[in-house]
Amino acid sequence: MTVLPAELENELVSHINQLEGMLFGLTRNDIGCLAYQIAEINGLSHRFNKTEGILGKDRFRDFKKRHNLSLQQPEAKLLFTRVR
Repeated sequence: MTVLPAELENELVSHINQLEGMLFGLTRNDIGCLAYQIAEINGLSHRFNKTEGILGKDRFRDFKKRHNLSLQQPEAKLLFTRVR
């Protein structure tokens, strides 16, 4: 069972894919937080953890399966380099 209507869920997946394409690694918590924010902004009733504001592990696993997502663990990012 999904919390978000198909249209909003597809927009979320598109956004996730865009971020992944720009090499922004997303964690389960990042995606869960985005889904929570979408549900809150759109006034949808949901069973997200309101204290943490994220999607549960089981729902996240189902979300990944539904959209065939394979997320990579983000690596530490170098903020700047000094050129000599």
